Amino acid sequence: MLEVLKSKKGLYNEVHPRMFGDGSFAAENKGKYDAVVISGGFFGEGHLPVGTIGEAAELLRPGGFFVNVVS
Repeated sequence: MLEVLKSKKGLYNEVHPRMFGDGSFAAENKGKYDAVVISGGFFGEGHLPVGTIGEAAELLRPGGFFVNVVS
């Protein structure tokens, strides 16, 4: 999926594929993004920690979008 994303020239200004959970990315980037997308992330034991929702919210500008896609 990252290869498809990278092939969409001019569609995304920045792409940061990384793991959530330790808070380091959110601490450095609070309020910087219009949208945060998590693809294939389940919240719960053995998957994404529930605190990930808060970490993602910290990245968003006011009025930003949080999208979690699970298929």
